[in-house]
Amino acid sequence: MLRHSLTRGLLLAALLTGLTACTGDSDPVAEKPTVGPSAGGATGGGAVGSKAPCRTDLDEPKTGLLTVEQIWPTTTSIVNGYAAASYDAAACAALGPPLTTPQPVDCTGSFPWISAKPEQSDAIFGTTGIERSYTATVRGSDAKPAGQVVTPLEVRELALTLKGSDTAAKHPVVQAAVQCAKPVRDLPFTAYRTEIDSQDIDTPITAFLAVTSDKLIWLEFDEQGWTESAYTRVLKLAVTDATKL
Repeated sequence: MLRHSLTRGLLLAALLTGLTACTGDSDPVAEKPTVGPSAGGATGGGAVGSKAPCRTDLDEPKTGLLTVEQIWPTTTSIVNGYAAASYDAAACAALGPPLTTPQPVDCTGSFPWISAKPEQSDAIFGTTGIERSYTATVRGSDAKPAGQVVTPLEVRELALTLKGSDTAAKHPVVQAAVQCAKPVRDLPFTAYRTEIDSQDIDTPITAFLAVTSDKLIWLEFDEQGWTESAYTRVLKLAVTDATKL
């Protein structure tokens, strides 16, 4: 059984208030972003009474995430969306179990494999050293000769930044990836690869988790038409970009 694609909650739902799009034609992704329960939920941007929130929405990030132009330099249609949030460790810890307790690893569940819902993911992130999360959705295509049908491809990105350095490899999400995904060889960083359910098509799609000294970067490659070289190129671009976060 394949994993669902971030359950709409951690990635595209985070774009609900931050989605921006510019396109040369009418693109359904720009007009109808698929959203689910807010990743903030009870832990989100609004404080309850005088209590600090576990997760707080931030301004749209201007750098550090993938762009349409990087992946498809000749695209004629640009659709993108970005969002960011910060985590307050004390406020997240105050939520207490069961929200702050990682569930047993479930490789049939959605990323990050250790939570049942977005609110729990936020609480776990905030209590396991993650300071900020950044999300991106980018959609475009390579140029095609006149008369050929253009089918856009899509990348969804979630970048998590951790306090300090050399902490990412020990994070519970990475330990789950060891069980739920396969290691990728011949890369200058640690990475894991798996298949998940698509948000748009009936065919399974490919996803990666890249691990650097202080960041976790999750990428979903949706739609058909991706090549192995494209996977590698975009994954390396995402890791390089993330050094600016």
